[in-house]
Amino acid sequence: MIRMSAEERNSILTGLKVELKSLLGKYQSDKYPEEEHQRLLAAFAAPKSIGSEVIKTGLCWKYGHLRKSNFPQSHKNLIEKVQRCWPNFVTY
Repeated sequence: MIRMSAEERNSILTGLKVELKSLLGKYQSDKYPEEEHQRLLAAFAAPKSIGSEVIKTGLCWKYGHLRKSNFPQSHKNLIEKVQRCWPNFVTY
């Protein structure tokens, strides 16, 4: 167990708060909408019932492509591979 003084603990917490505020300021909610994230979390809680479209939406959310009509072919290939392999993955 790590022992630290209250002063050390408060110093770490202060640093974390500053860092988190900085990160939150950079968060692109238009690119990563929270409501979609919550919907995907609920869907992926039951992995055997997930269809190809939910997989595509989930990966598009992850890569920030939800509102894009076109994105890198490597991401499209990954989506297709995960969609193809998903049934075997959830029954393993």
